[in-house]
Amino acid sequence: MGFLSSIFGRRKANSTELSFAPDIVITSDEQYYEAHTTGCNLIKPHMKLDDREDNNSPTARRDLVAGIRILNAVTSYGPDNWVAFWVKGKGYQAFGYPAAANDEFRHAFDLEKNNPDVAREFTISCLDLGLADDGLIAAEHAVSIAPANAGLHANLAVAFLMAGRLSDAQASIRQSLEMRPEDPISLAVRRVINEVAEGRRAQPRRSADLYKKI
Repeated sequence: MGFLSSIFGRRKANSTELSFAPDIVITSDEQYYEAHTTGCNLIKPHMKLDDREDNNSPTARRDLVAGIRILNAVTSYGPDNWVAFWVKGKGYQAFGYPAAANDEFRHAFDLEKNNPDVAREFTISCLDLGLADDGLIAAEHAVSIAPANAGLHANLAVAFLMAGRLSDAQASIRQSLEMRPEDPISLAVRRVINEVAEGRRAQPRRSADLYKKI
């Protein structure tokens, strides 16, 4: 591991430490590329994904702490590395720090405007935290670069809903369902939008409100 050995040597001893301050200082491009690869590889197996169960084991948490520390050093050396910011965001998300994750996704989105996954992750993160205005900006951008993606239209519908723009929310969810008529998530979003429009449900302020029973 070379210059990265110190962080791995301390992982067991500091297994419960929640500081994400870098343990290393990158001083060359060679170290930078090594650290980028190592940090990403530590986080990727533990990312929250739709088809993967959450892993809160001590090993997973140690890997996430180490990976985030390394990638914090990476972005200090290379502040234009959107991939490192995005992966750090997924690391904080898996660790259960949504506000920190949002900060990293925001950096990634500011740096990379052509990748719909970057815009999507920032959208979802904003909506989870109740940041409707930022979420709407990201959701509209995601649809603008990937207009054939039904899931992005559903996200945009939720963003419109949280921003209080019900007619726009209804239009966006119709567009999503035209592409995927049987999608259960879009059908559930349509139901919530209709309940809000009919006055049977309070306007949601964050994603968790979508799942509240009425």
